[in-house]
Amino acid sequence: MNLKLIVQGFIVGVGKIIPGVSGSMLAMFMGLYEPLMEAVTQFFDDKKKHFYLLFNFGIGLFLAIVLFSKIILFLLENYYYFTIYLFLGLIMGTVFRFKKNIKFHKKNIFIFVLAFSFMIFIPFLQTGESFFFQNTFLHYLYTLVLGGIDALTSIVPGISGTAIFMMLGSYQFVLNILGNPFSLLFLIYVIGLILGVIITCYLMYYLLKRFKEQTNVVIFAFSLASVFILFLGVYMEMNLTYFLLFIIGIFGGYLFDN
Repeated sequence: MNLKLIVQGFIVGVGKIIPGVSGSMLAMFMGLYEPLMEAVTQFFDDKKKHFYLLFNFGIGLFLAIVLFSKIILFLLENYYYFTIYLFLGLIMGTVFRFKKNIKFHKKNIFIFVLAFSFMIFIPFLQTGESFFFQNTFLHYLYTLVLGGIDALTSIVPGISGTAIFMMLGSYQFVLNILGNPFSLLFLIYVIGLILGVIITCYLMYYLLKRFKEQTNVVIFAFSLASVFILFLGVYMEMNLTYFLLFIIGIFGGYLFDN
């Protein structure tokens, strides 16, 4: 057992539950994202090492999502700003380590601005039109693609799956699918999700190996943009208590990361 890996898995699991926070973004900032991608895509190269990582990380993830999800949802419903400000601080505290991986020369600054702007403008791209399912091959195929998109937004740090689904007018449709786990649409969605996880893991592993610097810049931009969007939703409620929680979160994230 590795307590640090379990705690890191727990934090990533919490990030998966809190709206606007990306669990994979937290994994990236804690220096765990690339080892996880390697463990999934290159598992059989070193089964003992990769199983050890995935097993301990998975325990923390399981504890957060299954055992603590109700507690976290209770905190979000009753102490929303308390929880969000503490978690925003935790995210910012872990940024310090990740920033060491980035060199801000002209090319990377351009990539950063482009990626950051893309994430900021996603909410404005929502069509306002809702997708209505019809019993056609194309709509079943679209459901498969939505599962893949869910996997993509879960694995690529900083991208909000909710924002993408709302942009496509499919957010309510996806919620309906997830609410009917014994339906054919749910099965198709899960198949798309599994395929998406495999493809995205291999894609991210390839990008981090071949274009590591540029990929890190894009991920950093996506992540900061998602934090910025989350902060815009709560900054009007800022008071001394929330500010102190934010500072405590930064301090805790920085200490844990080191």
